[in-house]
Amino acid sequence: MLSDSARVQLLLMINYVIILDPGIPMQYRGLLMSQQVTFIYLDELQVTSNNSLGLGMVQLVVEKEETATDHTRELIEKCRQQLVDVSKRQKVLELLELVLS
Repeated sequence: MLSDSARVQLLLMINYVIILDPGIPMQYRGLLMSQQVTFIYLDELQVTSNNSLGLGMVQLVVEKEETATDHTRELIEKCRQQLVDVSKRQKVLELLELVLS
């Protein structure tokens, strides 16, 4: 649990970042400062074989070029194993195959 002074410092830092980031619409700034939102940085997520298919696809956005091909092939295999809905599976496979090309 944070001490009162640490909490104040954290809120000041969050407020500072929110003010500096003009990309955050004004109506969301209060929500961000309320600590109800958790920031997730894609480049800090661990890539494991246990990740969900959706998370794995999102991680491709920041995947290094050297490992993206192998990661995409793993996701294609996971897609074939996990998605029962043929239409959904086909759309996901098309997207992943587009990444490979």
